[in-house]
Amino acid sequence: MGGVCAAVAGVDERNHLPAGYCGESRYARGPADDSGILRFQLFGRSVRFVRHADQRQSTHGVLRAGRSTAAADKPICIEPLSKFPVVRDLTVDRQFMFESLKRVKAWIPIDGTYNLGEGPRIAPEVQEKAYPLSRCISCGNCLEVCPQVNEHNNFMGAAIFSQVRLFNMHPTGAMHAKERIQAVMGHGGIEDCANAQNCVKACPKEIPLTESLAEINRQAWKQALFGWLVG
Repeated sequence: MGGVCAAVAGVDERNHLPAGYCGESRYARGPADDSGILRFQLFGRSVRFVRHADQRQSTHGVLRAGRSTAAADKPICIEPLSKFPVVRDLTVDRQFMFESLKRVKAWIPIDGTYNLGEGPRIAPEVQEKAYPLSRCISCGNCLEVCPQVNEHNNFMGAAIFSQVRLFNMHPTGAMHAKERIQAVMGHGGIEDCANAQNCVKACPKEIPLTESLAEINRQAWKQALFGWLVG
């Protein structure tokens, strides 16, 4: 944990960047069909890659060479995520995210230990909407760039609301949709979202997080209004 491994031919040990590295960018020639690109892999998901004041996080990154001499001379900094407690080097403790997932019951409940047979059928249009949401890896990048996630606020973050939307779309998970929505209506829930929309730009999986936020907000308002009407 806490390093960078170059993954193209011709890149040697000198291109390994340790945690906290802040130095000049290095480039190497790649394969003929991908020339001028330095690919590197960050060990672990809990890292923040900062280049030219452009903050993002990913297990993989691509640096393109040959486009701009001025850009190639600027420093690269690799730091741990700032919104989570640092364990060591680039490793951070993301327990807050996992506790939030448990709070909203981000799973499909199955009763009994016997074979329940085939699961319920899901319409293709629902599958098409659900698949991008299922690509979440709980990396924490959406929390890292969110201004609402700070020492004064327990905002869950966009990833949690996106998972609520995902499991509420499932025919079996929908049975507990009311409980999930009730959970996100509490402290640190959907009402704390300030609609900065940094999350969708920073997501390495390109998940439509702003769509999930809007949908969960709609479901929360619907449930609150219905609860007020029926008492």
